[in-house]
Amino acid sequence: MSPEYHYLNHHADGIYVDIVSGEALFSSRDKFDSGTGWPSFTRPLVAENLVTRKDRSLFMLREEVRSRAGSETERPDNLAAS
Repeated sequence: MSPEYHYLNHHADGIYVDIVSGEALFSSRDKFDSGTGWPSFTRPLVAENLVTRKDRSLFMLREEVRSRAGSETERPDNLAAS
């Protein structure tokens, strides 16, 4: 992850939205530190706005969660906070 990723330590209240579609994805109230270096959330605001994929790399099972619109366009920077 790039050191310039400015939402990693972003703790202001708000809604994380898909930068492509503007759809609501997560609330800052559901954000937690998973220790992975990626923003992590306990639940989505609208589950239908997300897609998941199993990831078995690094000798563990993880679940990648992406926005449906961002996944369709394959933008790596599809998560923004408002």
